[in-house]
Amino acid sequence: MKFKHGRSTEGARGGFTIIEMLVAITIATVGLLALIACSNYLLRSLDGASRDTVAAVSAQSGLEELAGSACASLPLNTVTVTTSRGITRRTRILDNGNDTRAVLDSLSWTTRIGTRRTVVASILPCRPGA
Repeated sequence: MKFKHGRSTEGARGGFTIIEMLVAITIATVGLLALIACSNYLLRSLDGASRDTVAAVSAQSGLEELAGSACASLPLNTVTVTTSRGITRRTRILDNGNDTRAVLDSLSWTTRIGTRRTVVASILPCRPGA
């Protein structure tokens, strides 16, 4: 049987060869493996970032607690060690002169990679009458 344009219904059929299918499956597999590797890296990064955030919030809350205290009640030149939520905080308060106190916070916490450390320094003004 022939169509108007001289093509027959018998002949080359459209579709994919087995080689084309194997190449497509291989490319898709490599792409999926790359996504799995990236997702593992992202999960580790997000876990580390959340621990860093908890450490920063711990330092901030400690400084706010000290800021609400009277300067006379703050222990000068003494290291105070506290541990909360896996974060060890070492606080040292120094007399900074001019009715101010210098606060040095050394924070350390453990991640999957190892122990992270940071130091936060701040100056607290002494309020009159406090």
